[in-house]
Amino acid sequence: MIGEMITKKRAELSLSQEQLAGMLCVSRSAIAKWETGKGTPDVENIKALASVFQISIDELLGVEKREDEQQGETSDSVGYKVIPEERTLEPYYLKKCSVELSGWNNGFVDGYIVGEDRDYLFYVIPKKKTAEIGAVRKTTVVAVKEEKERKPVSKESWPFIDRNFFVGKIGSIWLIDEKLIDFSFREKEFIDVPVLEFSAERVVIMAGKEINTEEVAEIKVRVATS
Repeated sequence: MIGEMITKKRAELSLSQEQLAGMLCVSRSAIAKWETGKGTPDVENIKALASVFQISIDELLGVEKREDEQQGETSDSVGYKVIPEERTLEPYYLKKCSVELSGWNNGFVDGYIVGEDRDYLFYVIPKKKTAEIGAVRKTTVVAVKEEKERKPVSKESWPFIDRNFFVGKIGSIWLIDEKLIDFSFREKEFIDVPVLEFSAERVVIMAGKEINTEEVAEIKVRVATS
């Protein structure tokens, strides 16, 4: 989606990946990953790309405008919308949404945003007999769009979700890698590990390993629903 648009607009301006990277003060590999869908530019780089290409952010994100939008009315259900600086997602609470994240993590689709705190938004993706429940760091959120409901989902059965919900469960953790400057093999994920603590300062997992909470892009667990 956004990768195809970056490739198209860069070609129209006869810019190499290296030239575009220099204009944005990022690495050439970051441009390559954006264009191939292996990464997503953050909010500031999206703004910079739109400026370089001299197009709107909506056009860069592939959002089609409807007639009422052209008359000055906007709708969040049309396509991805860049999250404002305050990064609150309250208008999307209990709605089916897809969320796009910066960096290598591609976000999630068809999830219900069920709340947020200062740093994280919490979501649920219902399955047949299970549900994926996650926490995503809000500074990694690039854009969000509301999806159409195909069949009703019983939201009343979901538990209250905050950071404490993840403690004592087996989860997967992904770390922030904002600029994608290199292809180093630093640990960026921990799959199926016990979450022993999830506080404002740290996340503690197996064998007492501590991670600075600011480095955690997402925590996800799977729970049985029936």
